[in-house]
Amino acid sequence: MAKRTSAEYQVALDELWANYKRKNCQRSREALSEHYRYLVAKTRTRIVPMVPVRICPEDLDTEGLMSLIRAVDQFDLDRKVKFESYAISKIRGAMLEYLRKEDWVPRSVRTKQKLLNRMEDELMLRNGAGNVTDEDRARYLELSQDAFYALYVEATVMQMISLDDAQSDSEHEESDTLAILDSVRSTNPDPYTQALLEDRKALLQKCIGWLPELERTVVRLYYYQGVTLKEISSRIGRSESRAHQLHSQAINRLSGFLARQQGLFFPEVLPAPDAMMTDPIGDAYDLEPVACR
Repeated sequence: MAKRTSAEYQVALDELWANYKRKNCQRSREALSEHYRYLVAKTRTRIVPMVPVRICPEDLDTEGLMSLIRAVDQFDLDRKVKFESYAISKIRGAMLEYLRKEDWVPRSVRTKQKLLNRMEDELMLRNGAGNVTDEDRARYLELSQDAFYALYVEATVMQMISLDDAQSDSEHEESDTLAILDSVRSTNPDPYTQALLEDRKALLQKCIGWLPELERTVVRLYYYQGVTLKEISSRIGRSESRAHQLHSQAINRLSGFLARQQGLFFPEVLPAPDAMMTDPIGDAYDLEPVACR
């Protein structure tokens, strides 16, 4: 299929405008909106770098596309104005209005930011990059040093960002990216999980206190002090096989105690062994568990 010349292309475009404006052809309206859609992306790329507001590009494109459709509907062929110029002004106005509506920073702050940016650009052109001092900035604004710092603080605002945005973990472009949420996520459990863990630890300590003396000693030496069963056997004056047997018995008892405490049985049927809170090992032991061997 032969490629259209510029003249043929313009004739086809004029026919679309005539069919829509004279005959109200909706298919021509859709074709015109689709043809000029590139103006939305073109306008957005010119606007976004100038506006210090973080905004979703898709939302800005939606505003621009709606404005483009309104421009197609409102365009007057008899005025002999180029549609691209008319549409860009409409799209730009709609995008800026949307940005102002979504901006949570007061306009007075934005005005101060623009003043400081304009000052910085002019001083950099005059003195060269890296040669601008705070004294130069204050003198340019005809302010005292303290007043300049106060203005700078007033113009400094926190920017909102999405936790789903990706950031690079190094200065190299080819490096792996990481979501901001993952980079700030705490390794500590959340408050609910932390409370649940503390409750489980307290329950476990309570159940350990119900064990017979030798079994309680084996459990605390093995899990809280990291002592091997062979060394435990010499401490309690029993054979190593007996230490293993006491360890297995203690685990089975604890499983039963914990199951009943967690609701499988009513609390009142729990055993009440003698001296349940007695600790034969004493206060010298650190009761923070270590990894099981």
